Amino acid sequence: MIKILAVLLAVLMLTSCGSRITTETLDGYEESSAVYVFSNLYNNGEFYEEGEKLIYIDFTTMAYTYICSKPNCLHNDSDECTAFGIVNHPVAVNGGLYYFVQETVTNSDGLPQNNLVAYSASIDGSNRRKVTIAENIELYHSEKALLVGTSLYFVGTESEFDAVNFIATGNETFYLYRIDYSTESFYCLGELGSGYDGGVTIYGEYNGKIYLTENALDEPWDEKWEDLDYMTEHWDEFTALYENHYCCYDIASESFVDWDMPGSDDGYDNFVVDSDYFIAISGTTVTVFDSKGNESIYENFTPLGMSSYSVVNDMLFSGGADRECINLKTGKRYNVSDYDGWVVWYLDGSYIIRQNDGYIEVAESELTGDEIV
Repeated sequence: MIKILAVLLAVLMLTSCGSRITTETLDGYEESSAVYVFSNLYNNGEFYEEGEKLIYIDFTTMAYTYICSKPNCLHNDSDECTAFGIVNHPVAVNGGLYYFVQETVTNSDGLPQNNLVAYSASIDGSNRRKVTIAENIELYHSEKALLVGTSLYFVGTESEFDAVNFIATGNETFYLYRIDYSTESFYCLGELGSGYDGGVTIYGEYNGKIYLTENALDEPWDEKWEDLDYMTEHWDEFTALYENHYCCYDIASESFVDWDMPGSDDGYDNFVVDSDYFIAISGTTVTVFDSKGNESIYENFTPLGMSSYSVVNDMLFSGGADRECINLKTGKRYNVSDYDGWVVWYLDGSYIIRQNDGYIEVAESELTGDEIV
């Protein structure tokens, strides 16, 4: 099954091991930040997964370590190493870790049922405890979630099962969920949509609102689309099958409200929502709104898809061959040196870039080049 909105990125592969992490190393969390299974920025560092194990890299030292409580552990035995099994959206809150485990049970009708189970653990992965369960809900491994304070907002998916063949029909219903780590409780905030071969994208939080889009098919798609060459050749026809539904959730009022930013007319290719900025991209035009709603428009930018942007240190970075960045405070644009990866952090005059095989630290003077006039 193809999830048209899913963003599947490669799992990072690092091999050496640093010292054990203490609670103080990871104390605190961002006011609003994205949480993924493959990476989770946190307190001048990042959690990430390697082979079903959780690792943390400290950007202040560029040292990393497995989240493991056992000295001299080789981190190769899931029955012994506590770094295993805590990779589904791990979040460090109040000196400990919370994460999810997906479990499948048989319900009273004899059908499979997917339950999302929240667990807690000590910061070193030990002392695990089952916290609470969201019944008949899945959280896909690659989905983006959003941490705001001590609450994690995510899309919970309910799958329909065939009562005759006991298999998933492909029809899914999507809900916005919140887990409050301070009360250790799940809350279903409302239905987002339903259908086949679709999904929901959480873009982020801007001025206290979470922006999302949902799309899905009313019926299972034709098998012809399984042929990737055919899909590529008829891409416009394929994408026309999906209609975006724009959703906006107001955190303070705990209610869904109208989408009040550009995009509801389907005239934009992508959105980058990063707490202080709402960025709408249409072709090579980038429209930026700051936290006060001030609008700036940049022409002839080089946007290259959903996973090609990041906002770090008030700089909008794009990917691709013709790299450039925009200083969102001053409006100045700069050439960017050719690097392989994703700009994720800024610290003490340097940028941290996540690559497929690790992380690198690049001085700001080396990364950003001449101003584009």
